[in-house]
Amino acid sequence: MGDFEPSPNSPKKFVIVGIVLLGLVIVAMFVLESTPSLAPAPKQSPTPDTPVSQPIAFPPESDQGIAGIRSLCGNCHSLPDPASFPKRKWPGLVDTWYQYARQAGMKPEQIVDINMVKGYFHRRAPETLDFSPLIDNPLSSGPLEFEKHTYNALGVPPLPRITNVRWVRLKSENGLDCIVSDMQHGKLFLWEFDQPDVGLVPIADVAHPSHVEVSDLNQDGHPDLIVADLGTFFPDDSENGRILWLRYDAANMRYEPEVLARKLGRVADVQSADFDGDGDLDLIVAVFGWRSVGEVLYYENISRDVQQPRFRAPRQIDKRNGAIHVPIADINQDGRLDFVVLLSQQHEEVIAYLNEGSARFSAHTIYKAEDPAYGSTGIQLADIDGDNDLDVVYTNGDLMDSGMLKPYHSVQWLENKGSYPFTHHHLAPMPGVHRAVAGDFDQDGDQDIIAVSFVPDTSFFEREQWPLNSILWIEQTGLREFTPHALETILCDHTTADLADYDRDGDLDLVTGTITWAGISGIRTPPRKTHSITIWENRGPRTAVSESISTKSLDKSEQQPRDSCR
Repeated sequence: MGDFEPSPNSPKKFVIVGIVLLGLVIVAMFVLESTPSLAPAPKQSPTPDTPVSQPIAFPPESDQGIAGIRSLCGNCHSLPDPASFPKRKWPGLVDTWYQYARQAGMKPEQIVDINMVKGYFHRRAPETLDFSPLIDNPLSSGPLEFEKHTYNALGVPPLPRITNVRWVRLKSENGLDCIVSDMQHGKLFLWEFDQPDVGLVPIADVAHPSHVEVSDLNQDGHPDLIVADLGTFFPDDSENGRILWLRYDAANMRYEPEVLARKLGRVADVQSADFDGDGDLDLIVAVFGWRSVGEVLYYENISRDVQQPRFRAPRQIDKRNGAIHVPIADINQDGRLDFVVLLSQQHEEVIAYLNEGSARFSAHTIYKAEDPAYGSTGIQLADIDGDNDLDVVYTNGDLMDSGMLKPYHSVQWLENKGSYPFTHHHLAPMPGVHRAVAGDFDQDGDQDIIAVSFVPDTSFFEREQWPLNSILWIEQTGLREFTPHALETILCDHTTADLADYDRDGDLDLVTGTITWAGISGIRTPPRKTHSITIWENRGPRTAVSESISTKSLDKSEQQPRDSCR
């Protein structure tokens, strides 16, 4: 979107919101917390639904008409790449754009004829998207062996909508616990591994928890939780989002909820740090919003008593919608904490906000995709190349702009070389990739990446007939050299993931959370069993010839909770 900055006091007017006004559906819905990728496939047509487009009569192009198209799109973002979709999709997409523009009070027909726009994209688009390089490059499961533990939080329908899983140190004396955010049941669960007989324990009612961070906000020595409450499951422009503080009451051994902010757009992420150097914790908030709301906010803690946090009215850092993540770190190593913003939708940008002192921030673009349909889904900060600075692990895999698989969706590495933008690397294609997390999975001294995919069960395509890789281990085999391995295929339900040594055996294990579309009106789901949480226990180097992964069912309805934890 570049320099498009609507007034904070009036709705943003999207002239043509690009392909991604539908694309925000997934990210907005689950902003929770974003490659040879396809597993062996039969030799068939490389897309699940590839009818050859029929000839359509569009008006001839003119220099004036093309200038109008560029002007129309350029009010909000760069001109979409016609190669992002096959020919048959473009007429319907343009119809959707014009519909949204009219709803926003615009008159796009006065700028350029709708059939001229349809013809522009239709002529330049391919008949089909090319997946053949992915299909012809099947992946092995790699040199590590895993034991898969599945667990259903409640053991009964409805099926889960797990938006965030986090390994944390809260109550377990000798190990980690797991915080589980479940939008289906409107709860936060704590999984205490030192008490396996207890299982998942609800610790707070939160209607739409999208992300949770551990933060001792009142500095009393007890870890609290800060929760981003999305406010609504489906995307809209309502202002039901909230920021919650779950203060740990040590005397009663429970979490007491307190609302820090309400009447926000859909809150995707909240992080805490002392940005102004006054000894207390401030907040950075990603308000994803939807079409006419959304922003990045800074809440300054102005309390005179650190145990009673109080915040000044928020300062708007970025006026644009679509913010997904706002991780905090000292990016430029000057001793002051900065943060990084991922903007999705038509913006598709990763921005470093450097702290110039006293919580005054300057914006520096780390990466900006040229295509507004790029489909950003997530970022994580990590030193991938071991040069003692922070890089960015970045994913783009949003599928809800059309329901179509995209061959350009992938896991990417934005390498920090001390200047902006960062150096961009494609690591592995992965249609539908939703999150990626970095860690030394194989204990060889360098950072690997685990990526998970989320491909909704919609009627747009039959994903079971298309063997997508749902979990990739991207092994760093040498400095800046990466080899992807498929740990799982088909079950592309994973919206969140985290790494930690949960079993205390010295290596990293993986936990993933699941969202299904079962029970959502108008959406058809195939009949299969889906679990809320899956732990992939790292068993070390593979010893057997077989590449099969050992699996244990830990469904609460089938086994005792004790088995689910060990």
